[in-house]
Amino acid sequence: MDSNSKTVYFTIDFHLVVREKPLLYNIYINSSTVKGKDHYVKIVRPGEVLNDEDIEGFKKYQRIHVLESERGLYLKSLAEDENIESIDKVSVIKDSAVKHLDDIFNPGKEFNTEILGEALDGCHDSMKAMVDVIKDYDINSLKKLIGDLSFHDFYTYDHSINVSMYSVLIYKQLKPKASEADLVAIGLGGLLHDLGKTKISTEILNKTGNLTDEEFAEIKKHPELGVELFREANPEFPGLKKESIEKVIVEHHENI
Repeated sequence: MDSNSKTVYFTIDFHLVVREKPLLYNIYINSSTVKGKDHYVKIVRPGEVLNDEDIEGFKKYQRIHVLESERGLYLKSLAEDENIESIDKVSVIKDSAVKHLDDIFNPGKEFNTEILGEALDGCHDSMKAMVDVIKDYDINSLKKLIGDLSFHDFYTYDHSINVSMYSVLIYKQLKPKASEADLVAIGLGGLLHDLGKTKISTEILNKTGNLTDEEFAEIKKHPELGVELFREANPEFPGLKKESIEKVIVEHHENI
């Protein structure tokens, strides 16, 4: 049983729970019916194997949840499940990436190096799962997949995620034998390429008219600002070449 109200959970769909193989994560229900007084109870532990009948039985709880700290494990198991449609996998992975991008880009949220580091870790988990799903796609298949996905209110999120997916496949086309770690690094570079815009005034970013020369000069600083932020956060990405991520961030506007 887990009743720690300070712990963060997220809801998962019943049909996106892994079946017939050992679970990597815990599953919880909220046993409280009082708003604001959640009481989460663990009903499934890692290593347990569920079937369709088990999942059907969970529906009496209306919703099931996973620890936010285990989101990466959930995404990994989802990406590896051959019985789940790619569109469903990518939709969930994209929504997870949006959550982490929102932690970075939303001007209404607190922003510091610690929060950025946690968001970068989440972006890493999302990109590992994304690469696992799309690595064997071709560009036309990816274009169709992106067209089938839902869009969000904030353009930056969808744009960054789309750039990350195209980056992975373009790199794979250039280097067919690229390792999965290299694909994840390139994808992360795409996902974070506009990181430096968090240091640019929202008045400039959201301006609908033409930019002044001074404003445009500010905008042009965002690649370098992005690398500075990334290095300041200094995320731990075991097995990844962080210099590859930095290179994508700082060079994404180069036109040689």
